[in-house]
Amino acid sequence: MIDLTVICVYADYHRHLVERAAASVAAQTLPCQFVAVEDTAGKGPAAGRNAIAQAVDTSFITFLDADDTLLPDFASQMLSTWTPRRYVYCDWERNGHIQHMPDRFPARGYQLHINTCLIARETFLRMGGYKTQMEFEDTEFWFRAMARGLCGVRCPYSLVEYSANGRRSEKARGAGSVDYLQMIYERYAFMAGCRCGGTAAPDTPAGVKLDGDVLVRALWGGNLVRYGLVTGRAYGRTGNGKQSWMDPRDAHAAPQWYQIIDEPLPAESIDVNALKARIQSMVNGHK
Repeated sequence: MIDLTVICVYADYHRHLVERAAASVAAQTLPCQFVAVEDTAGKGPAAGRNAIAQAVDTSFITFLDADDTLLPDFASQMLSTWTPRRYVYCDWERNGHIQHMPDRFPARGYQLHINTCLIARETFLRMGGYKTQMEFEDTEFWFRAMARGLCGVRCPYSLVEYSANGRRSEKARGAGSVDYLQMIYERYAFMAGCRCGGTAAPDTPAGVKLDGDVLVRALWGGNLVRYGLVTGRAYGRTGNGKQSWMDPRDAHAAPQWYQIIDEPLPAESIDVNALKARIQSMVNGHK
């Protein structure tokens, strides 16, 4: 029984690479289905990916660009890592150099794993698939998934040979693209309250202080429950300059949204002897 369909939607300038991508799927240690469709209208891959996901009948799907390839253990390792209500991402390599991914997302900033992840087909369809006719629809989809509580599980192996020389990769490095990607990150990782940042502390109302918290002031307007980007902890309703207590890891991860008002210095950074000498010097100066 085949459990995984690898979906490839390609542009005409990548037509010559499809056979190589297909060969990497055929070489999997677990049999997989490969479905490739050319984007003849030039509208981007989102609509084609959504249509193929609707049409196939395997339990799981993944998305592969024509200029990328899968390593032989991709299917077996990713499927063995999958757990219910999660998707799976992995490390990847380019030109022999392995890119190790963090154990959890969102990481600080808009950087994310590559799009070649494993997700249950039913979950992908329930999420509504990719948004069509927009830039960086893959980044938007995974942040949207995390914002809705569908968090990723890392498969700690390099399983994709990734090419960063495609036209989409060049576009991602172009003028204005960084701001656009940051906007996607802010919309979902912050505004929607992503809770995939690890083991969350208990939800606490605004104003409640836990051990180690620092006092912060909200720099954004609004009155919604926010979640820490690192801990996933809920902080109650803040915004509009309100002060609240926050885990310092969450505060440092979002300096554009929170200003730290009072954070104690680490004990090791205080030179007690120098402080005593300074105080004594001040006393002597007033005699």
